[in-house]
Amino acid sequence: MISLLKITDMLGPLFLLAGHFAWLVGKSRMKHKVIPPAVTGAPEFDRTFRAQQNCVEFYPVFLTALWTAGYFFNQAAPRCFPEQLFARYGTVLPGHQA
Repeated sequence: MISLLKITDMLGPLFLLAGHFAWLVGKSRMKHKVIPPAVTGAPEFDRTFRAQQNCVEFYPVFLTALWTAGYFFNQAAPRCFPEQLFARYGTVLPGHQA
């Protein structure tokens, strides 16, 4: 059960990252003047929005895998978590800067 508590502590950065991605999409909306219900607009906005949406769609799969790894392989889960965060950040940031 200790490994599950460690994984619970890791959820904070995951949700902060999701909030940061949402902030980047909002910033891109203002920059390209895309009204909030719309999900298409300038190509730069489309890339940022789609990258953020891909991350959001993957979170349930990642959390399930993280909890399962924490339960069965309590040493492997903490090592994989930072790599996944950096990989997700690397997919959204280039789309935002393009």
